Amino acid sequence: MFLYKRAKELVGVVVGPEGLKEPEVLISDAKINLPQNWFVSEQIPDCLVCSEECCLDLRTLQRADADVRQEYREKGEFGGYHIPALSFRFGDYVVSQNQRSGFYCRRGGAQVWRFSAQGYLYTDIVRSPEREDAIVFGTDGHGGHFYMLDLATGKPICDLNTRGTNHYVYSGGSFYLLSREKQSKLLRVSAYDGSVMEELLLEGKINTSSRILRDGGSLLATTFRYKAGAPVAMLVHYVQL
Repeated sequence: MFLYKRAKELVGVVVGPEGLKEPEVLISDAKINLPQNWFVSEQIPDCLVCSEECCLDLRTLQRADADVRQEYREKGEFGGYHIPALSFRFGDYVVSQNQRSGFYCRRGGAQVWRFSAQGYLYTDIVRSPEREDAIVFGTDGHGGHFYMLDLATGKPICDLNTRGTNHYVYSGGSFYLLSREKQSKLLRVSAYDGSVMEELLLEGKINTSSRILRDGGSLLATTFRYKAGAPVAMLVHYVQL
């Protein structure tokens, strides 16, 4: 499914090698912002937010009757956000940020390790579901990586240069995340040792507004098509798990 912006109209095109010559106009009576400021709602299932006035049901390609004004004002105006300085507790260990891209860990009040990351923190820091001794998180902005660290030592178990990880999904022993290092890819990464188990090339470019979400037994991932250096279309990919 392709979603195009033409003037003030949102146009849907059925996926195919060439698409449709005469796309159906879905919305023509609402203010719609540039695709770089669209995002998939985290509050309303299967909802693509195009402006504070307009959202689409991704399953039906029809306008959704939902109030997305607050969510758009919080996220859509700049297409993403990094997490401010917070601390994350894992039993006796407390992991905190230091000057946005630096991290340190304390145990019993004493510092036990420091770690310098690329980019800003864009996800929560959580334990890996497959092992108690490892934490995972993603960074974005000025470059970005997907990290898995040993909780006790801070040493990297996994350090993937994705050029930005602001969302990822866990399912069945694996993390699914987007990578834009050289080509746009969907990666399946082991939640135990961080190894890349599968790669899937995606059409379009990944940027900080791209999202990956789980929808039942499928993944929903978004990329963008560019023209003259600006995003002109959002591509929505459904991948069966």
